[in-house]
Amino acid sequence: MSIFLNKNKQRGRGFTLVELLIVVVVIAILAAIIVVGYRGVVGSAREASLRSDLKNAISELSQYNLANRTYPADGSSLKSSNGNVFTYQSDGSTYCLAAYSESNPGMVFRVTQEEKIESGKCGAVTTVIATGNLATCSVASAKAYCWGHAMWGKLGTISGADSKIPVAVDTTGVLAGKEVTAIAIGPNHSCAIATGKVYCWGKNLSGQLGDTTTTQRMTPVAVDTAGALAGKTATAVTVGEDYTCTLASGAVYCWGKNQYGQLGNNSTVADAKVPVAVDTTGVLSGKTVTAIGGGSYRTCAIASGKAYCWGWNEYGALGNGSTVASSNIPVAADIPGKTVTAITAGTWHTCAIASGQAYCWGSAGSGRLGNGDSMASSSTPVPVSTAGALAGKTVTAISSGSNHTCAIASGQAYCWGSASSGQLGNNSTIDSDVPVAVSVGGVLAGKSVTAIAGGSSHSCAIATGKVYCWGLNNYGGLGNDSTASSPIPVQAVDYPL
Repeated sequence: MSIFLNKNKQRGRGFTLVELLIVVVVIAILAAIIVVGYRGVVGSAREASLRSDLKNAISELSQYNLANRTYPADGSSLKSSNGNVFTYQSDGSTYCLAAYSESNPGMVFRVTQEEKIESGKCGAVTTVIATGNLATCSVASAKAYCWGHAMWGKLGTISGADSKIPVAVDTTGVLAGKEVTAIAIGPNHSCAIATGKVYCWGKNLSGQLGDTTTTQRMTPVAVDTAGALAGKTATAVTVGEDYTCTLASGAVYCWGKNQYGQLGNNSTVADAKVPVAVDTTGVLSGKTVTAIGGGSYRTCAIASGKAYCWGWNEYGALGNGSTVASSNIPVAADIPGKTVTAITAGTWHTCAIASGQAYCWGSAGSGRLGNGDSMASSSTPVPVSTAGALAGKTVTAISSGSNHTCAIASGQAYCWGSASSGQLGNNSTIDSDVPVAVSVGGVLAGKSVTAIAGGSSHSCAIATGKVYCWGLNNYGGLGNDSTASSPIPVQAVDYPL
């Protein structure tokens, strides 16, 4: 359980007993409202979990007097703004208070105090961000939103129109009443997870939507669960070029295009219109997969702290020491003596986090590997440079785009590779073969980055529950109601309430 409180109102003294009592009352009001109205929090187990977390919040809040941080003094003005988001008035200004699921609904909840707002309304709290080709998607307050280029219907709206601001993915069909926990967007289609099932929309010529057809869908359809996914609970999803993979019950299942073996089922003969199981007779035998990441025509996974990849192997992007041929079954991408905790695949390269450090392999062009060499590609993982911006820092998250990669270390964003559209976020369009810090002089000033995503030519991050993007913006993929590209972060418009 974590609590974040703004510093926009500070005192030079601690809480009084009266103020602490008010804190308890406010949290009690919040708990009552949320237990009744937060999309249910249905079922005794989920209700008990939320009650417990909010009860623990009281004791944690009482300790914040040590940092001279304050809590709203007037609990009587607490009002529901958008399901699990609330507004309150204090000293004539409006502030936001939100409680949202940090992992799965009913599990771990986080209570946040958002920044002071001028409109009198709170925006949804963003927990997941994903970037694709000229478009972005996110999960905010358990709902899916997308914006940017809508080609093939990948924004998931009935209109199918491009959008320069976030728009809600359609919920009149299969997503009605469901809480979204994960989302992914590729060049031409998107997918999300809700209640342990996968739903997709957009282009479907190769069966990448997994609904047994090759029919384009403007709005979400359910991925088939009559075969390989029967009885399985999906926890992660990744989208590549005309194919999709999901992590379900400790194993990987893929569907869609398969000309490079990216489905991992020991075949390149046919595409799949429904999920097929990735081969587990080789290096994945007996192993439980804990994370996945997909690139253009390549998929990677983590099992037992090791990295495994399959599919397209141009420039050695599979990381197994070979550049000769693609692989239709998983192969090991070994990082000796290191435990892999995150993995991501770009178009030409692959990157991972191992023991707190970033490693990359594949094409070195444009500085993609981040090791100070933009000429020598590598068919095995090489460490990303820690001589400059990342010196002494532990990397905690990583995401690759087509020709660049971004990572989080110590709450700050760093990127390397191609900067042709400003996608490194350092106010430059010059490529960098070592990590550079994303600008924190503007909208990210004083904020801690908690999630990051690298797209084809733009990047996005989450900080204090809001979305910030930079890079190419031809179709509004930055979400700031503009089509002007930006080499520094800009804030996406708040979600429609």
